[in-house]
Amino acid sequence: MNIRGQGIAWDRSEPGVIYGIIRATAKEKAAGGEHKVTVFKMGEKRQR
Repeated sequence: MNIRGQGIAWDRSEPGVIYGIIRATAKEKAAGGEHKVTVFKMGEKRQR
């Protein structure tokens, strides 16, 4: 989980889901980038 930002939040209505804020770096902002909100699903099993 890569969250370089201000915080995280658990989704109480959907167990295992977490939201995070990824702050744009100065270089990303200069290029027109913005902050992003990401969604992670915890505990999902991957098929091999």
